[in-house]
Amino acid sequence: MYTNIEFSAKNLSAVILYRPYWFLYSIADDEKKDLDTIIESKSSTASEVAEATATHVLLAFHMLFINILILNLLIAVFNFTINDVQAKSEYLWRYQRYELIREYFEKPFFAFPPLSILGYLGPLLKWILHRRNVLRLFKRQASPKLDTNWTDFESTATYNYVRTFVDRMYCDSSTLKIPKFSETDGLKAEIEILKRQSNMMRIIIDKIYAQSSRMAPSMDWMMNAMDRVKMSAQRPPPLMLTESSDA
Repeated sequence: MYTNIEFSAKNLSAVILYRPYWFLYSIADDEKKDLDTIIESKSSTASEVAEATATHVLLAFHMLFINILILNLLIAVFNFTINDVQAKSEYLWRYQRYELIREYFEKPFFAFPPLSILGYLGPLLKWILHRRNVLRLFKRQASPKLDTNWTDFESTATYNYVRTFVDRMYCDSSTLKIPKFSETDGLKAEIEILKRQSNMMRIIIDKIYAQSSRMAPSMDWMMNAMDRVKMSAQRPPPLMLTESSDA
């Protein structure tokens, strides 16, 4: 039933630590059978045993490193989820609280059993009481005389309203003061505006011409300097200024 092993450090580590360690990563014996065969085989050379042992050690550290990374990833994911839930918990709580309060506010007082039966008794009593009335108010038939009186009343009310409306409009039109405006005065005002705009344009043109006149000597000096250093085979054109609008 139990396996007898030699009491040594190698056998104890192989039985107690070796198999449980690999079972942590769900690795069965078939997956590392080749390495164990090489190590335990008497026909294996020392270099092959050393390579298999080194592969075992590297694989153990590799699996440990991978599981640490996966564990850190899971911790990060759960941490993000918890922070997201905590950030939205107050919003969700307020939303659900609002829904609960609104649900209870909109329901009548006798909406919950066993008091809900009172909500049905009220309409039942109202229906029984209304059955005693032979004619309802909105089902009364109008007689010919009553119909004639209603028609006369509507005609009179309409006539009075129209008469009052026309009188009010006539009074408003009679008291309305229409201002007199001469077309000649309007044309004169427009002409004055055009004159002022023309004067402003003339002043602006004179300023531009004055600035151009001040820039002419500098431009002439630059053209002469370019001609002296022979920057171009062609001679520069002469600088000409147009006369002012006042000239």
